[in-house]
Amino acid sequence: MAAVNPLKRRGLLFVLSSPSGAGKSTIARMILDADDGIGLSVSATTRPIREGEES
Repeated sequence: MAAVNPLKRRGLLFVLSSPSGAGKSTIARMILDADDGIGLSVSATTRPIREGEES
């Protein structure tokens, strides 16, 4: 029998994208409250803005 790699997992990625005030935070909170197996990942860039970019 082949060994199972515990680090090799399949999952789903949900992206909530909409204008400000559309309810993204409310929806995210409802999803997180409904399922303990779902986590939240927030990314941010700390490097300076490059020429031609907008913040």
